[in-house]
Parts: sequence; structure tokens; C-alpha cells
Amino acid sequence: MSGSNPMYVLVYICGHVVQQPNGPSYVGGRTIPISIVRGITLNDLQEMIWNAAGMPATVMKITYPFPIMSYPHATYQYAAVDVVDDSSIGIMFDISDKITGYTPVLFTETMDAIGSQANESVVHHRSSHRSQRQSRPNISQHRQNDNTFIQNEENFEDVDEEPIIHEEVHDDITDIGAFEMHIRDMDEASQSSAEDVDAELEADEGEGTAIGMFEKPSTMMTQDTWTNLVDPSPPMPTSSHVGWDGRSELFEGQIFFSKLEVKNTVKKYSMDRNYVAKTEQSTTRLLVYKCGNQNPCSWRLRAIRKPDQDVWKITRYAGPHSCLAFNVTTDHQMLDARYIANMIMSTVEADPSMKVKAFQAMVKDKCDGYYPSYAKTWAAKQMAIAAIYGDWEYSFAELPQYLAAIKERNPGTQTHIITKETARPGHVIFDAVFWAFGPAIEGFKHCRPVISVDGTFLTGKYKGTLLVAVTQDAENQIFPIAFAIVEKENKENWGWFLDCIRFYVTQRQGLCLISDRHAGLLSYLKGAPQWRPPVAYHRYCARHLGVNYIRRYNKTVGDQVKLAACEIQVRKFEIEMQKLQRFSDGAVNKDLEELPLRKWSYAHDGGRRYGSRTTNLSESFNGVLKEARHLPIVATIRTTFYKCVTYFNDYAVKARDGIESGKTFSKFATEKYDEWRMRARRHEVIEFDRETGIYEVRTPINPTSPYKGNHRHTVHLNEQTCTCNKMQQWRMPCSHVIAVCNKMAIDPTRFIGNVWRLDSNIAIYSSETFVPLHDKPYWPSYDGPIIHPDEERLRGRGRPQVNRFRNEMDMMDDWLEAQPSHKQSCTLCGGHGHNKRKCSKRGEASSSVPNM
Repeated sequence: MSGSNPMYVLVYICGHVVQQPNGPSYVGGRTIPISIVRGITLNDLQEMIWNAAGMPATVMKITYPFPIMSYPHATYQYAAVDVVDDSSIGIMFDISDKITGYTPVLFTETMDAIGSQANESVVHHRSSHRSQRQSRPNISQHRQNDNTFIQNEENFEDVDEEPIIHEEVHDDITDIGAFEMHIRDMDEASQSSAEDVDAELEADEGEGTAIGMFEKPSTMMTQDTWTNLVDPSPPMPTSSHVGWDGRSELFEGQIFFSKLEVKNTVKKYSMDRNYVAKTEQSTTRLLVYKCGNQNPCSWRLRAIRKPDQDVWKITRYAGPHSCLAFNVTTDHQMLDARYIANMIMSTVEADPSMKVKAFQAMVKDKCDGYYPSYAKTWAAKQMAIAAIYGDWEYSFAELPQYLAAIKERNPGTQTHIITKETARPGHVIFDAVFWAFGPAIEGFKHCRPVISVDGTFLTGKYKGTLLVAVTQDAENQIFPIAFAIVEKENKENWGWFLDCIRFYVTQRQGLCLISDRHAGLLSYLKGAPQWRPPVAYHRYCARHLGVNYIRRYNKTVGDQVKLAACEIQVRKFEIEMQKLQRFSDGAVNKDLEELPLRKWSYAHDGGRRYGSRTTNLSESFNGVLKEARHLPIVATIRTTFYKCVTYFNDYAVKARDGIESGKTFSKFATEKYDEWRMRARRHEVIEFDRETGIYEVRTPINPTSPYKGNHRHTVHLNEQTCTCNKMQQWRMPCSHVIAVCNKMAIDPTRFIGNVWRLDSNIAIYSSETFVPLHDKPYWPSYDGPIIHPDEERLRGRGRPQVNRFRNEMDMMDDWLEAQPSHKQSCTLCGGHGHNKRKCSKRGEASSSVPNM
């Protein structure tokens, strides 16, 4: 403590000193704060204590805890050292200068019966031993001296009184100012850093206490102390003292069940009243706030943890604020990301895909109009996700062990992780991961040989793309096959994903792959023999094809391209292409001529799609996984696992219920068959060759149809084909085939393919069933390199840029934006047609105060 800077000291009076294993402690009495400067004399110190305590001048013994370093653990123990002269006080200043965080305290004991002359002799006697105590304080010797003084006191504490823990003594004092609280908090912080021995005070108090040789036996040894024993446990807090009602003033004795609850209460209290509370101290046992205003204000709050009840209690409170309220913007200083994260935690858990803007509105509604910034709310959402689903960075390190746990319990599951080497041995950087669950791989063997693939952005803390491969079951519902997380959609990543599917999932011949026309995917497929005929057949998504022409031309042209691509009959396809010729003066038709007709025209497909014209299924499944896209990587994979578990179980139950009710075919196939069977009743059948099964079927005139009806189709029953193309595509009899079967007394259902049977659905979902994972402590061990996230993929704060092509869904969004309820609004003034950055009242924001 240099110069004349004051040193704050906490003085204990009207009690007595007891020795504990780690040093002296003080029992009973009360505390007062004083401020002293270097050079103060012992007499001045005594007088200052008498005046501050409001007590007459008496003979006083003053001691203070002298810190002693304990090796090899580098911890402090304390010995009681007497203040015997002016230099003793100087040593206390030196200790404070040398030991960071050391807070001086003084223990006083009075002796009323000793006169001033005796006082002088006592002081000189202590002076004769000063050098010995300063160089090496004798703890045992000092205990004896302490006991001698206590024995001579006439007004010492009743021996039956329970020793009071240091913190509890403070709780009994109610008349205290902000300055005194500051000194007390400093002492509390220093005490909390030592071992928690105060709680053991009662058991340890008598260990080092020596009774004088000729001392009369204490009545404590003989009096009745066992009658009417009561439970010494402190009473549990009443409901009126638990928590905060959100309206009233805070008060001493208020109980909270966690430190976080105290902090959030102070923040909410401050925001409601338009103040700022500044954290002055925060430890595992102590929390101290003061007013954040630069102007003098007496507001102060101190809360400590009560280990006997496992609660936090406000032990000191000086409020309400005595200063003027802050002039703040709508984004309050105390409305920090951690507070927001705690507020939105349950909502994030229910829907991690919820937009940041929606969370901003939620906070505004709950916090009386305070509107946090986008960046702050985004950070709060990431904190909430990490708290619920695990730490983002640790999730990458956990990835290999989690995948091993899945494979251990679900045989047949295939995974593949790609990492990048680093200069640090035993540490690698994540690049990509592929996974396909065993039950899905086995179930795909009973599905139609069609795979739809698509990619979607990850929207969490780290950038990336989720790739998905799906097919359809007997009910024409989505059946997930495989997943991957890669950096982005490009030739390398698409090729790796499709190679993994071919290697780990299926080697079926004649597989049909449906996708959009992403440049990287097309580039890979050109040089991939395992995805070319006759091994596999690539087909374009009709919807994406139409979107490309919406972007290049207009919506009318794009929609017409999609209509032509989806037509199943060649005749109808040609009619739609003639319309397209008129819409675009033939320009689009020339563009389409450059594309292989079989890849984009359903009518010229050759029966490879099994009714699938688009990648809507894979995109729909990406919609099912929209929550997973916001989560850490292990949580994303875990979401796909449990989604599949639920999905497989539900559809297996439905298939069994259908068979038990006497059904053979799926509901989807039955409804389509019934629709075509009703049409067949109006068809006219002409037999050409019964032996080869060739028939002509004439449809009736239909004035309501755009094609007017009255058409002829050729059915080859033995080859199971029809010129309408439906039987080849759907693998079930069209209306023309059913009409022939009716004429020839043949059961048409014999031509329904196996992919539409309910027993196929049971095989799809029950060949292999999912098995729950073991608890984490029982997961397979992993001794490979530690995987770290790629910091280059770390997403910056703020609104993410949207880099994707607009489609017809966006056209609907444009229409909605044009409606009055969807127009742009300002969060500052509430007006429409502009945002807060362009608001004319923006300059007034600094002095605006939300409505309370």
C-alpha cells in the first residue's frame, strides 16, 4: 500500500478468538469497517476502533491473521499475531502489498478489569517477543496466550452458545451502509478461497483450547445439556422468501435455488426499472452487485451460497436505487446473450430451427419492449443449443465414439469419416462424414430401385451441407437411406457421397438416380461408370428443371417446361412442347434439345422412375430434419437416428395392422388401382391376338378433358406394357390393362408389382430393427486422433447471406410480402416501409426509454 492510499480493514469486536486448523477465527460479537493509512500509530488505531464501535476506551488486545505459505501445495495457513506497537501495523501494510487479494482483518478482545498501568505492562511484555512472532509465529504458544486472556474476561460469551460461522455473523447485522458492505464482501471473498473449515467450527473449537491449571471446572461439564434437545438444522425457507415475483423490491433473506437464478433476477429487476447493475464480485460462494451508474448511488446487493440448504440467499441489500434511471436504447445493456439463452432455452429445445428474428420478438414481448440485436440473439441461440445438445467443439471430438456406439448396437451400420492432417500429432481437422443405418441398408433391398438425392445447408455455428439419399416404400412414403455432412456441394463431395452409397449401401443393377442439375454432380457422373447404363440411370428432377427456366426466362415458361417434363404419354408431351414453342418463340425448345430427352422427359424415361418425377421426397425429408441442421454434429446425427427409429417403428406397425385386417396391397396402391378400375368400365376392348396378348383399348369421348378423350391404346398383356406408359412406370395395371383383364376374366391384381405389397413394407421396416444405444460410459473406447472443427467453416455473426436459386416457393413469398401484414416494419418506431437503419427517428433512440 503505497503513499497515503487508505487501506480498508474489517474489525471484529465484542467477541473472542478461537483457533482453527487453518488459523484463528472469531466467535460472537459484530464487525465494523475502518479506513487506515500507513504510518498510523497503535494509539490512534485503538481510538479509531473505540469511536467507530461507539464504545468507551478500554484495555484492548488486537490481533490479526498472519499468512504462512504451506509447501508443496502453495496454500496459506494463518497464525494469530498481536499488534503490539506501531511497527506491527506497518507489517500488516507490507503483507497487503506483497500478497494479492489479501484483505486485512483485526480481531479485538477487551479486558475491563485491567487498568491503564496493567495495559502498559502487557504491551511491553508482548513487545519483548515481537521479533520471534514476526519471523516465525508460534501457533501453539499463541493459543495458550489467547486462552489466558479469555479466562480473565468477565463478560465472555456463554459457553453453551453455538459457535457462529463467519458468514452467519454477518447475516445478523441489519444496519449497514454500502461502504461497510464493500469491506465485508472483500473479507467474504478472501475467506471463500480457503478450505471450507468454518462449517466444521463446532467440532474443531475445543481441540487447541487449553484450560488453566488451577481453573475451576466449567459448569458446561456438569450441567444438563440433553433434556429438550431440538433439531439444530436451520429452518427451510418459506415460500414468501423464495424467488422473486417480478414486481416487488428485492429484500434481505430472499432465497434462490441457484446462482444463475440470482443473476437473472438482478438483470430482470434492472431492466424493469431501467438501471444497470455491475458485477463487483462473483465466486462459487459469493455474488456482489453495485449500481452501474457513475453518479453516487447506494444500491447494492450481496448474496451468498448456503451449503447447508444448497440455496443462495440475499444477505445484504441496499435498495432501491437512489440515482436517476439510465437513458438506454431499446437493446438494454443487461440484456446479454446468456440471459437471453436462458430465456429461450425451452423454445430452442422444442424447435432449434426457429428463426433468430422470432427469438428477438419473443424477447421483446417478455422484456417489456427491449429488443436485442440480431448478433446478440444469434449468440444466445448458439449458447442455448450448446447447453441442450452439447458443446459445438467437443461434439467433433465425440463423433468417432458416437458412431462406434451406433455400429456396436445396430449391426450393418456403415460410417466413414474423412479428416485433414495437422502439424500437431494426434490431432486432425474434420472434413466430412457419411453414415447409413443398418436397418435402412437392409430395408432398401425391398424398395423400388430408385434413389433421390439432395443437399441442404447447415445453419449452426459451423458451415456445411447435409446430403441425403432417400427412396419410397409401398405407401409411396419417404424411406431414408444414407446421410453425409460435407463442406459444400461440389464435384468432389457429391462423388464421395455417391461412391459411399455404391460401396456401403447397394450394388443393385438398374438403379435410377434422380437429382437436380448441380454442376458438381453432373461433372462427377460423366466420369462415373458405376452410375451409367446399364448399371444405373440418371434422371433430372422436373421441378428443378422448371425453376432453372423461371430464372432464365419467366414463370410462365418455367411452369410450362415442368408440365412437359411431367407428362407420361408421348402424345401429351408433344402437345405441351407445342405450347412451350409459342411461349418462348422456340428458344426454350432449342435449349432443351441439348439435354438428353430420356433424362428429363417422363414420357421418354423408359420406366426407370417408378412414378417419381422430382426430388421433392429428398427435399421433404430435409424439411423433416430442419431442426437437425441447427445442431452440433453429433446432435445432428442423433436426430437422424431417432427420426429413423420413430419412422421405422410407425410404418412397420401400420403394415402389420393392414395385413391383419386382410389387406394385401398398400393403401396408396389400392387407391390408385381403384381409380383406374373405375375408368376401365367405360373403355372398349378389341382383341387382336389372344395368344400373344395384344389388344386395342378405345377411351370414350371426354369433353371436360383438355385432351378430349376418344383415344386408342395398345396393350401387350404378356409383356405387361401399354402405350399410355403408366403400367411401365408404376408397375401396376392401368385402366386399359384392367379393361382387358375384365374382358378376358383375368384378375388384374396379378399385375401389381411386389413393391406395392404390404408384406414388402414389413420387410422394408422389419428386416433389421433399431436397437437403443448403451449409456455413454459403456460406449466403445476410442484411441484415435482427436477431431477438431475446421475454423475456416466457423460462421460469422449476423444474418447469413442467402446464395441459392429462387423457385416457385419464393414466388409465393413475394406474394405474401406484398400483403399489408407482411410489409417491412421498423423495430424502432413501429412504422412500415423501412427498417431501423433508415428510420428518421434513429437519432432519438439514445434517449428513448421503453414503456414500463
